Amino acid sequence: MPHTFSPPVQSGIDILSKERPELVKGAKIRPMGWLGRTFLPQAKGVMNPLTGTVSLNEAQMAGDAPQDVADTVLHELTHRQQRERSGPLRSLMNIMTPQGPYGQRPDELEAFQAEADRRMQMGRPGAFGTPHFETPTQETYGDIRLPESGGRKRQALASLRAVR
Repeated sequence: MPHTFSPPVQSGIDILSKERPELVKGAKIRPMGWLGRTFLPQAKGVMNPLTGTVSLNEAQMAGDAPQDVADTVLHELTHRQQRERSGPLRSLMNIMTPQGPYGQRPDELEAFQAEADRRMQMGRPGAFGTPHFETPTQETYGDIRLPESGGRKRQALASLRAVR
């Protein structure tokens, strides 16, 4: 049975289906279940390393334009491609034993680069998902939200600045 998404989310999936049919065809994309929303409440999307299924958290996408949703779906489908290249066990190990800060992990760099390339092709280089370090209130970076205050946020921002 096909999953039902809100019109903006479905539009984002449809946009990416037309742009990158090879990525979307055969991919399982579904709404995020209660378990994902409980343990990863601030994630816009996740890719299950064991099954390759992409789950989208519509609550976190509220207000996003379809083009921004397409960016998020592309990010998660890039992780799905990584899983297909390296296998589910390696994909799971990358999550269980991360190598460095989130914004500096090779798998995240590749996924964020895919988003950035798409935005550039669409003429939207500074669109959603691009970190803006000049604005101290910037809390989101792609498919994650940074902690709102304290040393962890400063540490995360410093890590992301290093990537830039």
